[in-house]
Amino acid sequence: MPYILGTAGHIDHGKTSLVKALTGQDTDRLKEEKDLGISIDLGFAHLDLPDGTRVGVVDVPGHERFIRNMLAGAHGIDLVLFTVAADDGVMPQTEEHLDIVHLLGVGRAIFVITKIDLASAARVAEVEEEIGILVAGTSLEQSPIVPFSFVTGQGLDELRRELLRRVPMAEPVPEDAGEDDVAEFQVFRPAAGRAFEVERTGAHGFRVTGDAVDRLIARHDLENDEALAHVEYRLRRMGVIAALEAKGFEPGDDVELGGVVFELDPS
Repeated sequence: MPYILGTAGHIDHGKTSLVKALTGQDTDRLKEEKDLGISIDLGFAHLDLPDGTRVGVVDVPGHERFIRNMLAGAHGIDLVLFTVAADDGVMPQTEEHLDIVHLLGVGRAIFVITKIDLASAARVAEVEEEIGILVAGTSLEQSPIVPFSFVTGQGLDELRRELLRRVPMAEPVPEDAGEDDVAEFQVFRPAAGRAFEVERTGAHGFRVTGDAVDRLIARHDLENDEALAHVEYRLRRMGVIAALEAKGFEPGDDVELGGVVFELDPS
């Protein structure tokens, strides 16, 4: 899944219902979530686009007590589906989640005004204005706003059209493509779990460990300037580079990722 959608928004603003409307999947899997009617942990789903592209979806909790879970899910998303309920409008975790995705460098969003069946057209217009004020000067300024109701289905088709405009379609991999060719059609997406200092004979460096969400890093990646720049971009966006710099990482130090040791310039 080379493209990841993530939700954001205040508690009870319809994030999980929105994902269910788009995918048909309920991301609340815990008994406690069912009993309480709120998301506690991260939920996962997938969305199949008309061209066959499968997009990953991460549903995050909106309660302030579970902000750490939200942070874990927000890392690495490409586009955020940001919900604001029509009856409530902008709320504390609306602002907090916006700060988080802005600081993480998420540059694509669709704001969804949910529960429009509970509000007048005038109220929906007010909430749209609130969102415009909220995002001014952030990375999500000028993002589209789609009114939506899970109960009536109003706005779902428009939301799907907005997604198609913003999610890049997958380029098919030729059947006769070799290993190096396939790499051109896939994106290395590291999910860094921890970074720590290591000492080697005659060398000093840092090791980054974690899981590869999409394909393993290959040695030819490190011989390709564009591929290496993408790896560095991902690490910087996830805050790994900043964490290494805080620990004394300097240009020329070695970094080991995916079993491959390479030199990474943090500047």
